[in-house]
Amino acid sequence: MKITLFNNTKYKISKRIIRSIKTQFDLFKNNSKNKKINLIIYTPKEITTLNNKIFKRNTATDVISIHNPASETDLGDVYICPAVIYSNASIYKEDKNIELTRIIIHGILHLLGYNHTKPFPDKDSKMFTTQEDILKKVVNLTN
Repeated sequence: MKITLFNNTKYKISKRIIRSIKTQFDLFKNNSKNKKINLIIYTPKEITTLNNKIFKRNTATDVISIHNPASETDLGDVYICPAVIYSNASIYKEDKNIELTRIIIHGILHLLGYNHTKPFPDKDSKMFTTQEDILKKVVNLTN
């Protein structure tokens, strides 16, 4: 899997985390090696605008995934907002880099066809268990 990072914000995203996520998805999905994903880092204002445009929700969110059904190799775009992710990490008493990693994995899983009907954490959903399994492996690689 090729993950291209687009970041014009003040937030720094560890290339090590991105490489570890890529490695785990290559192992998780054998056919993902030739897939491409754009990871776009947004400010709260930018993600609010996108959320309003797509979902008619005028609020900041942690992640939005936009699938590209027209391409077999370009899966689509994952937009994340570190400000929201770090705020949520603080609320849930989670390490900010672990939460960032979790949200990137979550966004990629949406592009691979995983969905959930309830807000997280729906610990019984296949998406949640897959997300947390991949997260554990990524965290082990980055430590």
